Amino acid sequence: MNSAMIMSSPHRDVLEATPDTDDSKARLVEELQSRGRAAVGAKSWMDAKLLYEKALTVAVEDKVALLESNLSLVNKNMGNFEEARKCAEKATEVDPKYVKGWWRLGQALQSLHRSEEALDALKKAKVLDPANKALIKECQKVAKKVEE
Repeated sequence: MNSAMIMSSPHRDVLEATPDTDDSKARLVEELQSRGRAAVGAKSWMDAKLLYEKALTVAVEDKVALLESNLSLVNKNMGNFEEARKCAEKATEVDPKYVKGWWRLGQALQSLHRSEEALDALKKAKVLDPANKALIKECQKVAKKVEE
């Protein structure tokens, strides 16, 4: 993490925190997630990136897929498509049943103009959540691009 960015961040308190117990780590990750969600909502992408990256340094395994998926979203919105792909890929490796990980991977691959791979990732998400209307629509949109 960039120390200059941390020093000037309004989230410096949590970004510099060094929890030493499982309980304090869990509380910190919760706080980082909460602030990360708020930063995404405000489109404060750099803040969100710093918060999710910090959360990944202390997160327990069951939170990693969610955090990597969120970081993928942030990177995609920052135009860091290859980073977004890597984060989404980590999310799917950590938890192959995490729908949003596959969805984010599809979005990142689509941003990289890799439509066929994007469609494969989205289809994996659809198998896990077949009733998801937004996902069905996204699959159709990408399938159409593959056909073209």
